[in-house]
Amino acid sequence: MTNAAATPGTSAPSAAEQAQAVVLEAQDWFRDKEFTTDWVTNKIRRWHRFLRRFRDRPVDLLEVGSFEGRSALFFLNYLPQSRLTCIDLFPGPLEARFDRNMQGFGDRLTKIKGSAIAHLDRLAGEKRQYHFIYLDAGKKRDHVLAQALLTWPLLRPGGLLMIDDYDWGKDRPPEGRPHDAINIFLDLHKDEIEILWKDGQVILKRLAPPPPAAAA
Repeated sequence: MTNAAATPGTSAPSAAEQAQAVVLEAQDWFRDKEFTTDWVTNKIRRWHRFLRRFRDRPVDLLEVGSFEGRSALFFLNYLPQSRLTCIDLFPGPLEARFDRNMQGFGDRLTKIKGSAIAHLDRLAGEKRQYHFIYLDAGKKRDHVLAQALLTWPLLRPGGLLMIDDYDWGKDRPPEGRPHDAINIFLDLHKDEIEILWKDGQVILKRLAPPPPAAAA
């Protein structure tokens, strides 16, 4: 893990320097893995900004849409006390590649293969709760909206929800892109969230419910 503390006689690293150190450290985590794409590295500085509050805590994470495991690998290394559940269809050779990339995490990693909607509904029925949820599965409006709504009961008060692809496919018909689905979800829960980021991705915090009103 990157040690951001200053040595005696030196000034503390700036926020930008700390974020860059995480980017460089992640390259070591990714080295010798079997990845065909990289949609993670350019987001690491942002993720560090919002996830660093969890670095020294035993937190539960949920990732919906894991692909080859690059983001999952980042989360488990960056948050060394975390436990991560990954949901994906894992079609064809993708599953074996994911498994090889994620070797070594033992019971810190739970892999769930199949429909995200079905498994999110099951997890809600089991009263599971997560400190951080990353939603990155599917691009179609209705599918994304259904997934977002199903993640809501799984998110702890004070937890973070990150939804990918907010600006993806703006040249496509509305039903073929996530943008409107995410906006609908945000509007439905506008009084229960604090939007922390809204550019490419949406990152929000679930607010704690207000205390019950005192009896008259």
